[in-house]
Amino acid sequence: MPVRLFSGARSSGVSFHMLHRDDLHRIKQQLYCPADNRVVERSEIVKGYEYRKDEYVVIESEEPRRSRRSSPRPPRRWRSSSS
Repeated sequence: MPVRLFSGARSSGVSFHMLHRDDLHRIKQQLYCPADNRVVERSEIVKGYEYRKDEYVVIESEEPRRSRRSSPRPPRRWRSSSS
């Protein structure tokens, strides 16, 4: 007997923006580096995994997909945030 399934919840297409209450302009999020005491561009941002306190493995853009494989691979680059 064929069975047809339906989702129990609808996905909503509504999204909200953060606005400045006084003039209703959109708010921009700034990415700040306390070590350099400056705002950094998104192009300067990388993702990393903290494997020890203040020490990170930098994850390249294709690596998260590879990490789903069953056989682990060694990380490509090791970098400490203290250096």
